[in-house]
Amino acid sequence: MERAKLEFKDFFTLVGTAIGVFSLLSAAVGNVFLAALAILVAGVIDFFDGRIARATRPTEFGKHLDSLSDVISFGAAPALLAFVSTEGSVTTAVAAVLFVACGVVRIAWFNLQKEKGVYYGLPLPAAGIIIVLAITLGKLATPIALLATAVLMVSKIRFKKL
Repeated sequence: MERAKLEFKDFFTLVGTAIGVFSLLSAAVGNVFLAALAILVAGVIDFFDGRIARATRPTEFGKHLDSLSDVISFGAAPALLAFVSTEGSVTTAVAAVLFVACGVVRIAWFNLQKEKGVYYGLPLPAAGIIIVLAITLGKLATPIALLATAVLMVSKIRFKKL
């Protein structure tokens, strides 16, 4: 099997991955502010990463690399941040597991999608950023936001690609 080449533009995706891991580590030690900030920074990087990929020749490898990075930065990191910010609430734990599972399904569906210019279901990066914003509203809003975004991610609602 021949390995795909790691191109310069893929390093932007890897920076986003590193920031997502940094968010996970920050949340693990209870630094909610730093974990939330890292997710927002990862969102900015993901936005420009997508622009760079579309401006150059996108590759299948790059598409899958970006998807894996998104699961870390906008799936796992917001889920752990939500759990930590609600002080280990069982309700949040269940909602966080569903959030990540729906995010993974959403990413897999996206990778198989042939239609361009539109998303079906709420994109995982948007969902992750919504979770960060919901955390600022308090412990009750957090599990509700996790469940609502999970449902939106696996919905058939069309979202126009930015």
